Amino acid sequence: MKSDTAAERLTARKATSRAYLRSLPIDEKIVRLVDLQERYYQMLVVRASNGGRPIPVKWQKWREARRQAA
Repeated sequence: MKSDTAAERLTARKATSRAYLRSLPIDEKIVRLVDLQERYYQMLVVRASNGGRPIPVKWQKWREARRQAA
């Protein structure tokens, strides 16, 4: 089936991505995690500015801690 091949391709891409991430040095993993956190926070900001749910308190605290550290 066509959907089976799509699922198999997705599974293969996922495995390849995980293998690549596991092979990275720890400092690169941390950099990528911080980048993902920043991107997620920006999504929360956009959601809140478009009338959606407000930014959760834990993410507001996270952002304030990031500002103080910088």
